[in-house]
Amino acid sequence: MNRKIIVALVALIAIGLAGWYLQRDSSAPPTTTAVPEVAPLPAPQPVIRDEPEAATPTDATAPVATVQLPALGDSDGAFRSAAGELAQKLMAWLVPEEQIRKWVVAVDLAADGVLMEKNRPLAYPMSAFKVSGSDGDYRPDAANFGRTNELIDTLTAIEPARVVAYYQSWRPLFEEAYKELGKPGNFDARLKLAIDRTLAVKPLSGTPTLVRPKVYYRYADPKLEGASDIEKLLWRLGPDNSAKLQGWLKGVRDSL
Repeated sequence: MNRKIIVALVALIAIGLAGWYLQRDSSAPPTTTAVPEVAPLPAPQPVIRDEPEAATPTDATAPVATVQLPALGDSDGAFRSAAGELAQKLMAWLVPEEQIRKWVVAVDLAADGVLMEKNRPLAYPMSAFKVSGSDGDYRPDAANFGRTNELIDTLTAIEPARVVAYYQSWRPLFEEAYKELGKPGNFDARLKLAIDRTLAVKPLSGTPTLVRPKVYYRYADPKLEGASDIEKLLWRLGPDNSAKLQGWLKGVRDSL
């Protein structure tokens, strides 16, 4: 397997889980990128394992059970269970329907620097975005950065080798879902571009000024406001969490 593809998947999980719920904040205008609608699926089917397990493994180094992949349309239950084996909290945050198809659309958008606005695969509870200052001189409150601590800590605690093993098992369904989009290229290439965009993001210098012409806060500096969704995402994670996330991703890449 192409090692860069594996690393890109790790990046996708981290980007996606942090990003799609942050898009709900009122600190930036909603993205207008069209996202394909997906049809409801039948009731999810359980994963078929070669050997029965007495309990779900919790040790990050525990072996991954061999799976016989379900059909793409019946994969939700098994996919969410697999995510729960990586980190139990992930299973609680994932929406119940169309997981693989939604992640594939999200990756395709992220490769262009765009975060998914609707049909997100993730639901994460988060407090409201806070600002300080007054009209014409709003500033993001540093308390906002703490909203993502649990999410980032959960992601970066996952053993990269286990992510590799799970992706090796599930990769055919990701490719199948990408083919359904009818777009050129392949899912692997979009994953590589998504990780490249994330690792290339530079931290902000100082605390930016915000304006609020209508409902949503925007950066007062046109250059910052014109940045991609991926750049704004890492800035909104805060310097500590964004550095932790990027450092973890680079460590995974360098170790493969």
